Amino acid sequence: MLGYHRFSRAQPNKGHRALAALENDVGTLGLIISQNVDGLHQRAGSKRVLDLHGRNDRIVCLSCGLQIPRRGFQAALEELNQQWVRQNVPATTLEMFSDGDVDLENAVFEDFAVPSCEACGGVLKPAVVFYGDVVPSAVVQEAFAAVDAADAVLVAGTSLMVYSSWRFVLDSAKKGKPILVVNQGQTRAEREGVPHLKIEKGCGEVLEGAVQALLGSRVEQCEGR
Repeated sequence: MLGYHRFSRAQPNKGHRALAALENDVGTLGLIISQNVDGLHQRAGSKRVLDLHGRNDRIVCLSCGLQIPRRGFQAALEELNQQWVRQNVPATTLEMFSDGDVDLENAVFEDFAVPSCEACGGVLKPAVVFYGDVVPSAVVQEAFAAVDAADAVLVAGTSLMVYSSWRFVLDSAKKGKPILVVNQGQTRAEREGVPHLKIEKGCGEVLEGAVQALLGSRVEQCEGR
């Protein structure tokens, strides 16, 4: 609850925008399989995005499966817990993690209230796959199908340590598909000896350069006709 406003204000960076351009302007990108839950690919303009771990701006009912936008739920959550915040949240600036989480060492959660599902009265939670949860099988199958249909696989900005995404790289390697990794720092692909090409630079710089090069070459081809 406390970190969501900061999380929701995040904006796409040039890496997100470059991937959107590869899809919309260049036409070389099929599907983005995103491990993130922030929706920044969609904000950047990408249309074909598979959110492997769900979306933090959505709420899901654990009983009936109803999904609703986070905004209304967030407002209700804050309204219900005004007294709890006054009693448990320090007045000083909170340290927030990159995913919006806040560590409250001495908070008492017995009185923390969570709105119920308006459809069935069930328990509501963010529509994300938490650690220990299982990625829905339909999502996994869609990702495998996209990998199977792809000519090559681009891995951008991840160490690949989480198996939920690593399995798609393994599948690509088994099928002999070219794999390009753009990441600063070692990835699981190096550690486990999976054949790939590695660019040891920031995603934004590399992807933005790729878009400029591809669009530039197309302009030159058109001018040469």
